[in-house]
Amino acid sequence: MKKVILFSAMLASVCIMAGCNTKDESSNMEDTANSVSNVIIDISPENSGYSQRTQTTDEWEFRYEEQLGGIIITDCLCAKERSNKRVYNAVDDVVVPSEFEGFEGLKVLEIAPNALGNLECNSITLPDGLLYIDKDAFAYSIITEPLIIPQSVTDMSEQALHCLFCDEVDLPPLEIIPKNLFEGSNIKRLTLPSTVTKIEEYAFNECYYLVEFVCDENLKEIGDYAFYGCRNLETITFNEGLEQIGLNAFADSAKLSMPVYLPDTLTTIKYSHRVWAFGPNDFTGESLKFVYKGETYKYSEIIELIGSEE
Repeated sequence: MKKVILFSAMLASVCIMAGCNTKDESSNMEDTANSVSNVIIDISPENSGYSQRTQTTDEWEFRYEEQLGGIIITDCLCAKERSNKRVYNAVDDVVVPSEFEGFEGLKVLEIAPNALGNLECNSITLPDGLLYIDKDAFAYSIITEPLIIPQSVTDMSEQALHCLFCDEVDLPPLEIIPKNLFEGSNIKRLTLPSTVTKIEEYAFNECYYLVEFVCDENLKEIGDYAFYGCRNLETITFNEGLEQIGLNAFADSAKLSMPVYLPDTLTTIKYSHRVWAFGPNDFTGESLKFVYKGETYKYSEIIELIGSEE
């Protein structure tokens, strides 16, 4: 494992304490360097002075966080980067390790912002035991194979999958889909985990390639602008259980098949003047058709029935 250490400063300190002189400086420096190397290799959680430093291997940059009690991946050094930077020994299948040499027993628990961003690869495999994925972790990366988020992940930051170029993503059992989670990504199809109860604002904003969306019966609320600008969205499957759809949630989704089948459990469609859940679109006004509790309604009729003005 390569280490980034301020050898000169540490050696100077040791020499002063030991009373080094010019005559035997060379031998003392060699002994001290060996001593420092041994300390760094023997990294442990208790040795917070060293363990919180950023560490580097041929493939990864990472750090240990004492408060977290585990390792955070901060950079991938082994995959092709989507920039003018030249990359050697780039791999097509990136495998994030679960732990590192010198940190035995300490698991990788988090992916830091931009840690796996701007990459171009066939696949990225994340370790079981991962708990958290931070903002822009995969931003602007191109991944050919589906991205599988481990079931151990309990939380994801806003924009965690922002501008990710990957057709399919297998989400973990989240309760809430965070704001802007997929914003600008090219995901094509998505079936929500059964654990999801809420989709927050702008979660799928401008996912231009999204064609099909299927929600589970546990989903209760779709936030404002959640699917705004999903221009190729053709099919929405609302299962029973959904109660509220927010402002402009599906606006600018020009390819939506008519009629839209609304679940019987839906009680609120938010609107404000001309701004409402399914508009504006290429189709307007009375051309919008909705099936609700077995009956077909026009735009004005469904708004009168279950609309909620903001």
